[in-house]
Amino acid sequence: MLRQKSKQNKIVAVVIIIGLVFSVLWLRQTLANVQKANADGVQIAEKLEKLKAGSTALKAQIDSADDITTIEAIARERLGLILPGEIVFKEK
Repeated sequence: MLRQKSKQNKIVAVVIIIGLVFSVLWLRQTLANVQKANADGVQIAEKLEKLKAGSTALKAQIDSADDITTIEAIARERLGLILPGEIVFKEK
């Protein structure tokens, strides 16, 4: 009877050790997943800030699009338009 209990104790100990090993491996994987998710979250937050800055710049451009000075500057720079009576000198 004593041998049976000793054998049962060994089996229980082995099962507990195997359970602990699997638990540690599972926790390591879970920790790695959490760390990756945190890193991804930081990258997403950085992208969001860049997009917000770009959005603010675009809103400023839209707001200034109604300004006649801005419209004139764009027409001159992009389209090469001139006002009546102006003379354009181009360098070669």
